[in-house]
Amino acid sequence: MNAPDNIPAQAQREGHWDLRDLFADDDVWGAELVALEADLSRCETFRGRFTEPHVLLGFLEWDNDFTARYLRLSRYAFFRRSIGNDLAAASYLEARVKAFWSRWASASDFVESEIRRVDRPTLELAFRSEPRL
Repeated sequence: MNAPDNIPAQAQREGHWDLRDLFADDDVWGAELVALEADLSRCETFRGRFTEPHVLLGFLEWDNDFTARYLRLSRYAFFRRSIGNDLAAASYLEARVKAFWSRWASASDFVESEIRRVDRPTLELAFRSEPRL
């Protein structure tokens, strides 16, 4: 997959993206959105457990992967408009990805405050016991 900032020079000059680098088509994009939606429920499994080193690491790994998948979805949705052949479809994808972002923000609203409440000694112990942190 080419990242949007690594698109070929010709595509930059022509002002459009080859979205197939992200998803083969809108149906494949939709299937990934459904899969990401299903994976969102995992966020709740981390609630109240950030003092456990393996849970903190698990969350950070999950969140990194989840964010990358979301960014890929959103890039496709928002760059879809630039190909200009079906603005209604592009608007629909944009609306779906924006609505998903709202659900994600709501589902994960506890994360930052809980991580901030983990005290320093607990974090130091976590760093010693889980080297990948």
